[in-house]
Amino acid sequence: EFNLYKFRSMVADADDILHKKDKKLLEKFKAGDWKIKDDPRITRLGKILRSLTIDEFPQLYNVLTGEMSMVGPRAYLKKELDDQTQRYPETKQYVDKITSVKPGITGPWQTSGRNEVPFTVRAKMDAEYSQKQSLWYDLLILLRTPKAMISKW
Repeated sequence: EFNLYKFRSMVADADDILHKKDKKLLEKFKAGDWKIKDDPRITRLGKILRSLTIDEFPQLYNVLTGEMSMVGPRAYLKKELDDQTQRYPETKQYVDKITSVKPGITGPWQTSGRNEVPFTVRAKMDAEYSQKQSLWYDLLILLRTPKAMISKW
């Protein structure tokens, strides 16, 4: 476990809103693979940061401290993995592989559709990455990352 750094893109009490104040939003969140289209908790500045993928820049500090890699599986919250594997039992087989390598700022699914990729596919792609990671594969992913970032616009 480690502290993952990001620029704040949501209102200060986003978790409280989700878990205590708005049960409909929580259901939508869980139904959307831990993502909500047009999430009302995201600030105007947060929308800009996310659209430019600038909210991820502080993770470079995590890379410099050795907690993360530039390329790797997504850094999942334990609660997210628990909830998602309960919802999609077929993904349990991928969790050990995903968590066996350092998480990365970018990875295979981030360059293959980003938020449009469902959890079942993301988990499989991250697990496959952990089995076939190499310098060349990482370079390929790094080369694909800028295109994925600007294609989001």
